[in-house]
Amino acid sequence: CHQKRTLLTALHVAEEVCSPVAHRQVVLTIPKRLRVHTRFDRKLLGKLSSCAWTCLKAEARRLLGREDVVPGMIAGSGAGLELFGHVSGSGTISGTTLFGNLDIGSSPGAITLEDVVMSEFATTTFEIAGTDPSQFDQLILIGSVALDGTAQISFDGFAPDLADTFQLLDLTDGTASSWFSSVVAPEGWTLSSDGLLAIPEPSSALLLGIGILCVAGYRRDSLV
Repeated sequence: CHQKRTLLTALHVAEEVCSPVAHRQVVLTIPKRLRVHTRFDRKLLGKLSSCAWTCLKAEARRLLGREDVVPGMIAGSGAGLELFGHVSGSGTISGTTLFGNLDIGSSPGAITLEDVVMSEFATTTFEIAGTDPSQFDQLILIGSVALDGTAQISFDGFAPDLADTFQLLDLTDGTASSWFSSVVAPEGWTLSSDGLLAIPEPSSALLLGIGILCVAGYRRDSLV
């Protein structure tokens, strides 16, 4: 069963892949006095997650005395690292082949992929809770990244305007050598090859056809 395979994979990684290095687990909770506010304004959850991640990053850099440390960083070396499990959160993944699903952030968040190859079986999840970049998940590409699998996009308690756009993928410092094999997005919304989610404008041919129909209808009414 799936649970058995998950446990066997975890055992294999723990005993044969990972080095026995020190690690620390951090559990974040929301004070009861704040929960009543997040109940009615779900966007606050994203802001709280962003603040928590910023604090963890600052503390990790202070403890290690390095400014390049990012919580959740995964980096391969040599022939590269292969990940078969489910990856979620915010951080950086480099020199890696991903065979599992990629769940960006903690609603919202950002994951940086540097020279990464994705499997055709992977699902990358984007959640959108607002129009500000801090309110939706983002995938940042560095170097050459081979995208594949399914991009799953959803609006999280948010009703966008038809003119809204969302830059879900940042290609400023990288390129996508391949694209998602399928994109599942809310009805009417499309994800372009430059990573922009938007409702496409009607083509010139469609507008011309609508104009002709309107003129024909007007002339018919006039004749009657």
